[in-house]
Amino acid sequence: MFPVQVEFHRDELLVSYAGRTARANGLLGVADLFKDLEINPQAFHAGDSTAIERFASVAGIDPEQARSQTFIARADDHFAIAGQQVADKHLLRRQFRVCPACMRADIGPELTRETAPRAYARIAWSLTPVHSCPIHQLLLVLPPEVGTNFDFSHGWEPWLIELFDGDLDKPTQAEGKYEAFAAAVLNGEIPPKLGYLAHLDLGAVGAAAQAVGLSSLYGAKWSKTASSVEDAALASDVGFEVLSGGEQGVQALLDALRFSIGKPQERPPGRYGKLHEWLLRGSGAGAEFAPLQDQLSRHIQETWPLGPKDICFRSQITDRRFHSILTAAAQYGLRPGQVQDLLNGAGLKGAMPLPEYEQIYEARAVEDVLDRVSSSVSMQAALKLLGLTRNQMATLIEDGFLTVSKGGDKARPRFSQADISAFLDRHRGFAFRMAREGDLDEVGILIAARRHGVSTAQIYCMLLEGKLTRVFRAHDDLLWSSLRVSASEIGVLLAANLVPNERIRLSNAADSLSLSNDFLRCLSREGWFDLQKEVDPRTRQPVTTIAQTDIAAFQTRFITRRRLAREMMLDVRHAQHRLVEAGITPVVVSEDGRELIFHLEDCRHFLPDW
Repeated sequence: MFPVQVEFHRDELLVSYAGRTARANGLLGVADLFKDLEINPQAFHAGDSTAIERFASVAGIDPEQARSQTFIARADDHFAIAGQQVADKHLLRRQFRVCPACMRADIGPELTRETAPRAYARIAWSLTPVHSCPIHQLLLVLPPEVGTNFDFSHGWEPWLIELFDGDLDKPTQAEGKYEAFAAAVLNGEIPPKLGYLAHLDLGAVGAAAQAVGLSSLYGAKWSKTASSVEDAALASDVGFEVLSGGEQGVQALLDALRFSIGKPQERPPGRYGKLHEWLLRGSGAGAEFAPLQDQLSRHIQETWPLGPKDICFRSQITDRRFHSILTAAAQYGLRPGQVQDLLNGAGLKGAMPLPEYEQIYEARAVEDVLDRVSSSVSMQAALKLLGLTRNQMATLIEDGFLTVSKGGDKARPRFSQADISAFLDRHRGFAFRMAREGDLDEVGILIAARRHGVSTAQIYCMLLEGKLTRVFRAHDDLLWSSLRVSASEIGVLLAANLVPNERIRLSNAADSLSLSNDFLRCLSREGWFDLQKEVDPRTRQPVTTIAQTDIAAFQTRFITRRRLAREMMLDVRHAQHRLVEAGITPVVVSEDGRELIFHLEDCRHFLPDW
């Protein structure tokens, strides 16, 4: 037994009692007390039974009460305290916040050396979501200067005069609803656990109350770091009431966020804002908040027009339940205004308080209406069915290779199934085989067009007319993107059928010759090519062009190192090594030394297929 005894309160932290006992008996602090009793401080603060029982036996207190009122480490960063399991992230164990008025009530009417040790730390004050005192309506405060960890008396004794005089009082408008609930639970009382209070642990209730309260007060956009302690206390009151209302209370909050005025393109993360972020990847993403996470996920699925592959919270949507005008327009390739007229004509009405373009409708009902009206294939669907890009489709339509029989404007053509079949059936005559790995001559139509500076339609025409003999399908389908041609064969045909005075863009010529634009301009200044400024008839923009005859003449006599490396299926460094070994010197070298031109005849033995 200690010479001087202090009372161990039912709502007091054991470490607070240890610190007060040390000071009452003339010791400097709890560290000296543990040293005298040969107690390992780390074991004591982790809730080790041996350390606690030794202290309890010397202090003359009930060991069971001592264990109940200290933090006992559990798995997964949780601590047991007063019969509750609380995550470490919801606890402040090393320093001690206090209510100044509660401390004054402990001390009594006069502050003396004998009365000072009466002030003690409540268990509830160690919960980080506890911000205020529900009895005195004061915010909890830390000592103005940080004291020794785990030593309540050492941290607060220097400030007892200021505390006793009321200098540290911070009045609040908060009622402390969560704080009163937490204190009652930790004191062994059984307050009514309404709504979500019955499904969340004590620390999670406080954290959720603050996040939910901030969303209730400030909408989608708020910041915990920018919120004051007063803001947090007021938010906790509001959030505690919402959580007490259970799913119905949270549903009302989610409805308010979902149906608030916002940008039409906002997705769930933008409309629910910080609450969504907090539950998805913030401190509310833990398993203890699963009931709230599940309700938010259900709310998103029930109020948003999500389709397959859309992400709802953490899961991917597999089936569409709702359509909006915009999602239906995208799926069917129609204008939003057209979809709006069709749905209004069919008498479909949305039941949610949303602007018309955000209103949602049952997906099956929308699809029934649009399927009856539109039996055609939309542009988006046709792009996938044909294996085309938007620009490729426009080129093939313009040159007559792809028929548009269902109308639609130029930006959104619509096709019949016969249009799709007629286009794909042309490719059945080409054999299917896997492309040879590393063969740079076997390329798609788009790459061949870029390499030779011609349109994709021009190469596709050569393919359909039978002028190309090395054509195959690289995939077992009929898609345009699966067709492969020989770039070298196309080059020979194009060189043999040049149109006099026909000119192509400088960039296309550079790609065809495997030169950079800058080096091509440099060669032009030296008289190798004749570059001219023209106006593109399509874009009305100035462009630099070069005659195809100049390109053909160059290719009959010269070859660039980059082109040679590609034909040899080597990187440029290895190709250069071969050239050096063969004693072949370049005709021209660029200023930076990275582009070289050689006589084609000198390199013939590297090109057996030419």
